Amino acid sequence: QQLCEIMDIHQQNISYRKVIKGLQADLNITSL
Repeated sequence: QQLCEIMDIHQQNISYRKVIKGLQADLNITSL
């Protein structure tokens, strides 16, 4: 069960990274 929780956290981290990369891309586009 603990392994499942770790995997869930890992998936959330990947999602956050995707969101952050998307925000960075938006900022780069708007700053041009």
